[in-house]
Amino acid sequence: MQWLRLLVGLSVLAVGPVAVRVEASEAQRCVVCHRYADAEEADGADRVVRRYHVSETDRDATASPHSRLSCTDCHDEEEVGVVPHSAVSFVDCSRTCHLTEADGSMTITSHQPAKQMLRASVHSQGVLDASNALLGRPLRAGQSRCLLCHDEGTIRRAGDEPGRSNRDAARLCATCHHNSAIRNEYELPDAIASYLSSFHGKAMLLGNWRTAGCLDCHARHGRDVHLILSDGNRLSSTHPGNLAGTCRSPQCHPSAGERISSAAVHLDLSTSLGVEFLVAVLFVVLIVTTFGPSIVLTALEMFHIVVGRESVDHRRHRRLAERLAADPVGRVRLKRFTVHQRVQHWLLAVCFVVLVITGFPMKFADRAWSAWVIEHLGGLDRARLIHHGAGLVLILGFLYHVLYLRWIIRRRQKKSRATLKGDRHGS
Repeated sequence: MQWLRLLVGLSVLAVGPVAVRVEASEAQRCVVCHRYADAEEADGADRVVRRYHVSETDRDATASPHSRLSCTDCHDEEEVGVVPHSAVSFVDCSRTCHLTEADGSMTITSHQPAKQMLRASVHSQGVLDASNALLGRPLRAGQSRCLLCHDEGTIRRAGDEPGRSNRDAARLCATCHHNSAIRNEYELPDAIASYLSSFHGKAMLLGNWRTAGCLDCHARHGRDVHLILSDGNRLSSTHPGNLAGTCRSPQCHPSAGERISSAAVHLDLSTSLGVEFLVAVLFVVLIVTTFGPSIVLTALEMFHIVVGRESVDHRRHRRLAERLAADPVGRVRLKRFTVHQRVQHWLLAVCFVVLVITGFPMKFADRAWSAWVIEHLGGLDRARLIHHGAGLVLILGFLYHVLYLRWIIRRRQKKSRATLKGDRHGS
């Protein structure tokens, strides 16, 4: 910071030993000093680092609506109108602004309505102040609480494309809704963890931009995001009486039935005893009972090979197999699987592999390899389609197997009856 002050001092000396007043039309010249990334200083009073850097992104009209403002539109001209200037007051985000459009016209706007909506929302000034304290006071007294949620790159104008992706919104909301101190103070569940455990959250982690995010549900469509209401408020989009309509909005599931809202959007299996919990338990039981014995038997066989032990009848069985393989008739009659059995085993093997490749990325959506697999499968929608198709084929294969077993049993029963009937005639 010392070199920055030296730079400003030299600039002042170049024009005379007096403070230089910056005209309002020339306010953007402030970036002569504030453009440097290491424009900062350490405040020994509260042991924090003050940053004064203004990035190129902040001045890019495609990334920030504030690029249309001069510095003195937000900062008091009496404080920043001279160089070098002293400490400046905090910016009041609710003040009225005069924006210059690309065609030269003037637009008057104000964030005062947003401030009023916050007062009526769950994020009131008292809640924001308390949350700021519980977070360790990242914002000082008098500093705008808007900065708890907004930074220069994510503020947008009405009608603009969203400034945040669903991933960014979830990360932002996690600042408070995943913080244990804030959750304990307001008796809140870990909404971020339960959201990421749901299908919407996993789809978001896997790069699906069309899935529902925090604001899609908690800010009613067409309503300002600053007016988020509690679930107990009858006007809230997440009120039990309105939740079905929120899920069936034109942007989400317009053709779904009313029961769609009964599915867990915030999936917390540790406290839930619903259908999702039963499915998860069934999944674990099937995995353990199906693959558990196979893993144990395979491990025992590998151990058997390592220690070099052989079955007592191994040599005899091997000689018998060699004799059968050498006999042309024996090779024909020595069939391990019939055609029906081969079809069933191939169906099982192929469907299982496909279900693993398409299903495990959804199960472990927070892993980096999961997004890579989904991307190479053509996206989440295609991966789901392949997964559902493989599941359907597997079910059909199971029915095929049941019918095959029934046919085998009836065939053997018929053969046994014929054998018994022949024995009786023979006797």
